[in-house]
Amino acid sequence: MNIPRAEHPNPQWERKNWRNLNGLWEFEWDYGCSAVQRRLWEKKTFAHTILVPFCSESKLSGLAHTDFIPGVAYRRTFSLSEQELSGRVLLHFGAVDYEAWVYVNGQPAGTHKGGYTSFSLDVTPYVTAGENTLFVAARDDVRSGLQPKGKQADQYYSSGCDYTRTTGIWQTVISPLILDPSSFQRSICLCFRPSAIPFYPRIPCIRLGTELSAVFFCSSTPFCVFPMKPGKQTAFSISRPVFQKNALKYLFLPFRNRNSSNTI
Repeated sequence: MNIPRAEHPNPQWERKNWRNLNGLWEFEWDYGCSAVQRRLWEKKTFAHTILVPFCSESKLSGLAHTDFIPGVAYRRTFSLSEQELSGRVLLHFGAVDYEAWVYVNGQPAGTHKGGYTSFSLDVTPYVTAGENTLFVAARDDVRSGLQPKGKQADQYYSSGCDYTRTTGIWQTVISPLILDPSSFQRSICLCFRPSAIPFYPRIPCIRLGTELSAVFFCSSTPFCVFPMKPGKQTAFSISRPVFQKNALKYLFLPFRNRNSSNTI
């Protein structure tokens, strides 16, 4: 069958070696949100199939189940060659609503909370040459009041500006295979004006074991440097008088290896 949404979801970051994991996945309802505790990835066969990246409420998914769904579970296999294992293997999810647990070959590869944002996981330690099993469990309770729901209806029927809910995977899933170390991002430069402060840059995937330094420029002159730790929030405190009126500001992030003083 043809793969839905077969194009790369972000052409600016497209590499030569990547794989679209959209298509038919095995699927189970998880009304008790216990899929992980039950080790559902070990189940011989799932009761349903779903067409990813369409949510289970959508007719395009093949299910069109519009009642409240507290949890869902997905499973599929994908194959890798020995050559592909010479690099880093990343899984990238465009969006999973709301909280996701990802397992590869029965090993926990990572979690993510937030139904509107994409996330990537480095699954290199968990994959092998040949067939691999990918399992995703998602939990979504729009009626709890404990998570953002946007315009998803907290009543059965759509009403006003609220529409039928979106549960689980609802954006493209890809597996970028990074084979060439030169394909890693070496640095990133962000531009902003005083009116945009505070801002929250999204830094692309970088090599594991990498440290960051944030170098702030006023016009073309660097005036402060902050160390950063990947995966953790870093707060910057900068005096307002530093900024010149109508001057464009730059934030340069050189990525440095922990064992080297050279920028990678």
